[in-house]
Amino acid sequence: MIEVIGEEGTSEYRAAINIAESIKSTFKGVERTPAAEELVKIVVSAKLSGYNVSDVDIVICAVFKENRFFKPTRFLRDSAGKRVMNKPIRATNLVAAVEVKDHDDSAVIINGDNILVKYHRGAKQGEKSAIDQNIKQLHAISGYMADLGINIFVHRSVYMTGVTRVRVAGAFGADFTGNDFFSSLAAASNVRNIGGVLTLSSGENWEIRKALTAPLLRKLSPTALDRRRMDLITTKTEEIERIIKGLGKQMICLRGYGGAGKTIMLLQAAWKVFRESGRRSIFLTYNHALAADIRRSLALIGVPSDIYRGGIVVSTVMSFIYKWLVALGVIDKSESEFLDNYEEHCNTAIEMLSEKVVTSNDISALTESDNDTFDFDLVFVDEGQDWPQAEAELLMALYSESRMCIADGVDQLLRGGRVNWTKHIASESVETIPLPSCLRMKRNLSIFVNNIADSIALPPLLKPNERAGGGRIIFLTASYTTKLSLHDELIKAAHEKGNAEVDFLFCVPASNVVKLGTKKESKLGMALSNNGFQIWDGVDDVYRKDFPRSKKQYRIVQYASVRGLEGWTVILELLDEFWLACYQARKNEGLSESEELAFEDIESIAAAHAWSQVFIALTRPIDTLVITLKDPESYFSKTMMEIGRMMPDSVEFD
Repeated sequence: MIEVIGEEGTSEYRAAINIAESIKSTFKGVERTPAAEELVKIVVSAKLSGYNVSDVDIVICAVFKENRFFKPTRFLRDSAGKRVMNKPIRATNLVAAVEVKDHDDSAVIINGDNILVKYHRGAKQGEKSAIDQNIKQLHAISGYMADLGINIFVHRSVYMTGVTRVRVAGAFGADFTGNDFFSSLAAASNVRNIGGVLTLSSGENWEIRKALTAPLLRKLSPTALDRRRMDLITTKTEEIERIIKGLGKQMICLRGYGGAGKTIMLLQAAWKVFRESGRRSIFLTYNHALAADIRRSLALIGVPSDIYRGGIVVSTVMSFIYKWLVALGVIDKSESEFLDNYEEHCNTAIEMLSEKVVTSNDISALTESDNDTFDFDLVFVDEGQDWPQAEAELLMALYSESRMCIADGVDQLLRGGRVNWTKHIASESVETIPLPSCLRMKRNLSIFVNNIADSIALPPLLKPNERAGGGRIIFLTASYTTKLSLHDELIKAAHEKGNAEVDFLFCVPASNVVKLGTKKESKLGMALSNNGFQIWDGVDDVYRKDFPRSKKQYRIVQYASVRGLEGWTVILELLDEFWLACYQARKNEGLSESEELAFEDIESIAAAHAWSQVFIALTRPIDTLVITLKDPESYFSKTMMEIGRMMPDSVEFD
C-alpha cells in the first residue's frame, strides 16, 4: 500500500506523486499489497516543531515485504567502504528526507558533491546549499523520532525537478526511475551486508513500524475552529494595513488585554507580508504550548519557513537568543546552565555590540553563515511586556526596531517586571495601536470577566463583543473527571458547531502534574486516557514541542503555559488551587523597596498578583468556560461563585 499525504496542487505534492510512481514501477504491486504486509507513507510539506529545521518537503517512511530489490544505477559503497555496482540491493524498509528544488540549470551550481541553488526573497538574493539543507532535515527527523523513543537511520536525497540528470551522491534529477531514486539514497550513505545480502535499510522493521505511527506521518484535518483561525490569519483588516504600512519605518506596538486579538494580528501581519512580498518573519514567544498551537495553524494553511520562499518561523524566545549567544561567542554550545546567568549573558552580548567588539559586518556574516537560523526580514514578538530588559535590548541590537512588531499585554506579567521596549527609541519611531475590544470571547464571558474585575476594584478589562452573543459559564465543586456526563454534553454541543476534541483546552495547576520516570503527566490527562479519550498532554516538556496531530486529541497545559492559547470550550481545573499557589509565591517574595516606601501591604500585593494570573486563564474561552473548585469555602471560590450568581441566565452551578 502507498499513501501520499499532503496538499494537492503544490510542487512538493507533484514531486511526491512522481516518487510514488517510481516506487510502483520498481516494486511491482506495492500499491496493492495490504498495509500489514507492506506500507509506504509519503508525507508532503511535513512540519516539525522545536528542531533546527521546521519544514521538510517530503518525508518517506516505508516497510517493504520480502524480496524487494532495486538495481543500482551508480557506484555505491558497502559498510566496509567497498565499491558496489551491478549487484541487486535489497530494500527492507526506509525512512528518508527529500528536499525538492524546482530550479533549472541556470540557477544551479554543482561543486563536487554539493549543489548550490540561487534564491530570491523580496530584495534579497543569494546561494544556498541544497545538500546542507537536506542534511539538516535528516538530523531534525532523526531527533524527532529519538524523542519518541524510535531509533532509526534517516536517509536523504535532493530531487532536482528542473534538471534532467544529476550525478551527485544523494540527489536525482527530473528524468529518474525507481532504481535512480533508491540509488541516490544509498549513495549518500552505505548499503549494509545483512546475512550476505546487500541491503538498504533504516533499522529493524519493528522500529520502522513504530515510526509509521508517529504523529508527523498523520494527516492534519482542520476543525471549524481551525478554519476560523485560518480565515482570521489570512484576512485583511484596517489594523493589519496600518501595521504593514508602518513596518520598516517604525516599531509597531499592539496594546491590549488578553482576548483583544494581539497574537492573531501578529500572525495576520506576518502572513500578509509573506504573501505580498515573500518576506520571511520570525514569531517569538516564551510559551512552548502557544508555539505548538501556532505551528499547527500555519501547518494547516501551508505556510513555509525557509529562506528560499519566505514565510514564518515560530520559535521560543530563549531558544532563539541562546543560538545568538553561541554564535556571538558569549557562551559555549555545550553550556547547559546558561539560564542561571541569562540576563548577564544578554548584557555581555549588548556590551560587545555597543563597543564594536562585534560589528554590524560581523552580524551580517553570522547571519549569512546560518541564514536558516538568523536571516529574517521582520520580527514579531508576542507577550512583549514580559521580557527581561536585557533580552529585549539584545534583540533590538541584532534586528533594528523598525523591523519589529510587539504585542504588549496589559497586566499579563509572568516572567518578571514590565520591560520598556522604547527606552532608547525616539517617540516618532514608535507607533502604538490600542486594542480595546474583546475579539475572542462571546459576550457573556466578557461580562463575567469584567464583573470579576469590578468586584476586586479593577477597571473593566475588555469591551464586550456585542456581535458575538451568548457564552456559557459552569461552576463545579469537584474535579472535572467526576462529571463525565457533563463532558459528553459539552463535546456533543461542540460537534454540532463543527468543532472537535482538539478545540477543548484544559488547564491544570502544578499540583496536578506528576513525574513518571523522565516523563511528566497530568492527573487530569491520565483520568481522561483511562476513560478512552485521546490527549495531548502539554505538561510534558518533550511532548509540548510538537503540536496536536489529531483533532481527536484534547489539549492539556499548565496554567503557566496558557497565555496566548484559546479554546472553544475551556476547562480551568482546580482554579482556586492555582490562585492560592500564585498568592503564596508572591507573598513569599516579600515587598520590594519601592513597595515598602509606599507602605504597601504584602497581602494586597500578593492577592492582586494572583488575580492577574487568573485573568489570563479566564480570557481563553470562546464559547464555554468550566471552572472547577477544590475548596468552595475559600475566599477565592466564594468571590467567584458570588459573581456567578449575579448572572443566572448564563452561569450554571453543578
